[in-house]
Amino acid sequence: MTVTADTVLVNFANTSALQIGDLLKVGGQVDANNSFVATRIERKTTLSNWRLTGFLTSINAAASTAVIGTQIISFAGVAPKSCPSPLTPGLYVEVRAYADSAGNLFSTRIRDRGNIRPDRFRLAGPAANIFAPTSFVI
Repeated sequence: MTVTADTVLVNFANTSALQIGDLLKVGGQVDANNSFVATRIERKTTLSNWRLTGFLTSINAAASTAVIGTQIISFAGVAPKSCPSPLTPGLYVEVRAYADSAGNLFSTRIRDRGNIRPDRFRLAGPAANIFAPTSFVI
């Protein structure tokens, strides 16, 4: 994820204050290289659930897992809404999930978002890696 001079920061002054494990809500756009560019980042003190919107990059039906980008999400016991069956890579979805203490994501809802604003994204979760003041991973 890339941060620019135009990115709005909420509850912190600059990205050098971010630490791995900080809880973040991020919104932004997907650029021509299919990379995330943050337009707004909010640091939170609590985060009860996660939300990811994006294209499914892979599915493991046997393990009941799906991947958006590099984030693995379990969908065991969840009936996807308005999604083709079976789920397929390339489907644009919104996933709501919770994380266990090890950071594994478990979906509470998956729904097909069609091609509704595929150039925009929303993420919520802890910072997993910080590469520089202008680049980090949730």
